[in-house]
Amino acid sequence: LFKEEELKTFYIQNAPTYKELALKQNRQSLIYTGSTIRILGFYNCLDYLNKYTNEILTVQGVMFPEDNAKVNKEYGNLLDQNRLVINSNYLDNSEVVGYLSNFEIGFCFYLFEDSFIQKNYFNYYSAPSGKMFKYLAAGVPVICSNILGFKFVEDFKCGVLLEKLEPEDINNAILEIRNNYSFFVANTIKAAKHFSFRESFEPYLKFIT
Repeated sequence: LFKEEELKTFYIQNAPTYKELALKQNRQSLIYTGSTIRILGFYNCLDYLNKYTNEILTVQGVMFPEDNAKVNKEYGNLLDQNRLVINSNYLDNSEVVGYLSNFEIGFCFYLFEDSFIQKNYFNYYSAPSGKMFKYLAAGVPVICSNILGFKFVEDFKCGVLLEKLEPEDINNAILEIRNNYSFFVANTIKAAKHFSFRESFEPYLKFIT
């Protein structure tokens, strides 16, 4: 865009300022945040629940009427068994990290074969979702799609990247994290401190002042 110009560049993620939390023991339930739509892997999570019947998934986000109807019709068994918990109540931004700290592992998926995502491909592929950094600030290891924007998950070893979102792939990732849970939790905190908004913004602030 700027040809041969050498411009000072700053990268600041859509991350909260890190604040130390008392990490909860014996966390229950997997957590999915965001819109409950196919292109964000929501139904892949439900297919996982259907196959692995010892799991519980809490959903915190917006459910559109068509998805609500589909869930009740095709996945009503999960609701009846209380293994799918849907919470559509609004959370203030200041409440999100504390709320997420109650959960064991967070999901962040994209389905890139969808035409909508293809139209905005590079933005989705390269820019990590803000909810990812909320998970990390809450000390919650992540399982997410293997994309450029999530490469830091591998670098910090704060979760597992997946090429496919089949139930077996999700289960293998969950087992990998559970088998070394304290290791992954410690690394989420390291990542959260690294991407903390206040610390990331400081070099830019010094530059302009």
